[in-house]
Amino acid sequence: MSEVLERWITERRPSSKTEAEFRAAWTRMTALALDGRDAPIKSVTKANIRQLKDRLLVAKGRRGEVALSPVTVSKVLAACKTIFQWATNNGLVESNPCVGITVAGAKRRNGDKARLPYDADTLKKLFDVKRKGAANYWLPYLGLYQGARLEELCQLRVEDVKTEPGTGIVYLDIHGRDGRKVKTQSSERKVPLHPELVRLGFLNYVEQQRAAGAVMLLFELKQDTHGAWSGAWSKWFGWHLRAIARITDRRLTFHSLRHTWASAAREAMTEEHRHAIGGWLGGGVGRTYGSAVPLKVLAESMAKVRFEGIEE
Repeated sequence: MSEVLERWITERRPSSKTEAEFRAAWTRMTALALDGRDAPIKSVTKANIRQLKDRLLVAKGRRGEVALSPVTVSKVLAACKTIFQWATNNGLVESNPCVGITVAGAKRRNGDKARLPYDADTLKKLFDVKRKGAANYWLPYLGLYQGARLEELCQLRVEDVKTEPGTGIVYLDIHGRDGRKVKTQSSERKVPLHPELVRLGFLNYVEQQRAAGAVMLLFELKQDTHGAWSGAWSKWFGWHLRAIARITDRRLTFHSLRHTWASAAREAMTEEHRHAIGGWLGGGVGRTYGSAVPLKVLAESMAKVRFEGIEE
């Protein structure tokens, strides 16, 4: 079992976060399904996987056993299933013992956990509260007006705020170079800066950072053990949202700002422009055939996005 895990990691080269999650899942399986034995992978049966599921769902007083939620158990099983499928594809086992074993209640019911966009009232509550510090102040505005993912924003460097020659259009250069992380290839894009950010003084802040010789745009942020720039700040924002802004609906998160931008963008621009700015796949043939949409055209569409509740 341990050898298979190491071979999977060597071949697939997952991120440090994913590797840690899969190691933890494999360790749980070995401890709870095989009683801690580093057994031959061919010896693992569906009965072992069912035992793993049952022990994760119900704490039975055994040392180290803690009952987990159905969603968490489903994630553990999914990780094990992925490794077993790799082993199956490589001829190490004849079939995947995790196939067909599901966890009741793992699916989100009635949207209880689904992210929602902010409405005018919750936007006002969020932005009416003072937020000290550059990252605390600018990230919510950037999330709302740029429609970008949190990690995309947190890992920005000063040099990533650029001006297009000839047009003078300012944009954020979101890319996967120099160790930066993007979700997919379509996530690499140039995002025109929303005029409201200019009005709020964002470009003045950028010039201050540039004059100071700063490398990172949001200098207070630090990478976590998995190499992510957003980890610690994301936890702070969750606390700030509930304790300070008094927004208690758990379906409203930082990522909800991206949903909010997408909702407003649907009323302001074409699908092709929305997907090009947001970094989504799809959005018409313009994303895959011919030249990309000119930045000037995207900037005109971006300027039409408005938000009731925080703008005069």
